[in-house]
Amino acid sequence: MHRRAWIDGEFQLAPNPDGPSDPELTVVAFERADGSPHSLLVHYACHPVISSANLISGEYPGAAMRAVEERTGAVSLFLQGCSGDINPSGREWFRFASGGEDEITRCGLALADRVLELRETHGENLAPVPIRSESRDLPLAFASTPSDAEIIAASMRTGIDGEWGKALLEDPSLRQPSATLAMRRLDIADQLSLLTMNAEVVVEYGLFAKAISGGALPVTCCNGMVGYVPTAAQLAEGGYEPDGSTRYFLLPSGFSPVIERDVRQAFEHLI
Repeated sequence: MHRRAWIDGEFQLAPNPDGPSDPELTVVAFERADGSPHSLLVHYACHPVISSANLISGEYPGAAMRAVEERTGAVSLFLQGCSGDINPSGREWFRFASGGEDEITRCGLALADRVLELRETHGENLAPVPIRSESRDLPLAFASTPSDAEIIAASMRTGIDGEWGKALLEDPSLRQPSATLAMRRLDIADQLSLLTMNAEVVVEYGLFAKAISGGALPVTCCNGMVGYVPTAAQLAEGGYEPDGSTRYFLLPSGFSPVIERDVRQAFEHLI
């Protein structure tokens, strides 16, 4: 479920059934010569944020892959799609899935059932290819650089603003003009590639990459984490992804709207 909704004059984290999402589930099965499953790659675009508890957890992807491994004996790995603005939907359209281990397990088992159904009833054989890769490090320009006075004032506040200000005072290198989006294309079979990025990338970019590639799976949160990569429209709208999250990633500001053009062009180059 898209998680940016216009409420009380601003964009908030709330269910938006009319917003974009990527409902496509992709299962890549590696099989032995006798047809038995060796391993599975499962690609899906949805934030693992059912629980808000402060603990380390495999969340719904962990529950799903554990169930798949138990039923098939195949090592199963979850690939996170472009889901920076997508949360798990709840039992009703107007709420997100939320809860503890019981709800995590319920959602994970639902995903595992679909994975196994796809493996048994759908699919096509892909020819092997030599493993190839290509890299592109893309500078993502920030909209502005905070002044010394702004940083000092923030450092005197409590909460995340104070932590952000103190961090930028202690490490001037954080006041950089851009962040580096490390993008990689890895070809693993005929008409199948992984496009990896070291960021929380919103779903609009994933849909674009799929549309122009015909066989590439965008995978986020790979090889580091520079923060959220929103669209130009979201940067103009405000909200958590373009604005609120920047403090948590110790970014000097939100990104410039030119990043959407740059990211789309980088996808076209890699593909």
